[in-house]
Amino acid sequence: MTEILEKLNLKHLSDNFERERITPDIVSKLSLVELRELGLQNSEMMSLRIKCSPFGLQKPGYVHGEAGPPAFEIPQSVLEYFLEEGFPIVEIARLMSVSESTIYLKSL
Repeated sequence: MTEILEKLNLKHLSDNFERERITPDIVSKLSLVELRELGLQNSEMMSLRIKCSPFGLQKPGYVHGEAGPPAFEIPQSVLEYFLEEGFPIVEIARLMSVSESTIYLKSL
């Protein structure tokens, strides 16, 4: 992230991004308010999003030597809460950034 910020003459914001653990792959998911809280001006936001956009398009890789996708632990209490509050499976999946089938399997 620091290299990208340096290329955009935003190195002075590196500490903010590091403190909040902001990586290039999640920049496109940040709201305007969140970007402002990190210290960005409106004119800088689009440049940063464009520079970081290729990182958000990459599929997650596997750790060398491990078979299959990385495990994603969803606490049962979180699923129960969402279901009790009437959230539809599709919305829970979107909030957790997983597929609907993962939510179905985890809620059994």
